[in-house]
Amino acid sequence: MFRSVGKYNEAEEVLRQALKAVEKIFGKRHPRALTSARNLALVLLDLGNYEELEGICRQVLEESKQILGDKHPDTLKTLNHLALSLRHQLKYEESKYIHRQALEGRLQTLDEKHPDTHSQLP
Repeated sequence: MFRSVGKYNEAEEVLRQALKAVEKIFGKRHPRALTSARNLALVLLDLGNYEELEGICRQVLEESKQILGDKHPDTLKTLNHLALSLRHQLKYEESKYIHRQALEGRLQTLDEKHPDTHSQLP
């Protein structure tokens, strides 16, 4: 809610608390914890905290691949977030490569006309 009205600092605080609570209840490797971390990542993107965003995305990506698989929509969302963080850090080649991985994964698992496929285009 805070994020939707531009209150990114408040959103970050709430999402960090939520992540801690979810990790305490379910563990760090639970899909809910991964979703909470991805939500925090979006706020870090809004705040321009690209280095922390990259770190969170890399951690979540590894866990997501192990738990959900390489082609799961949540894994592919995380790939896209990672690519965005790299692009903002001017790491264009790596960003482009990861964006392509995310798009190819979506095309393999979803119809090419599916809205989630198009939303992942850089």
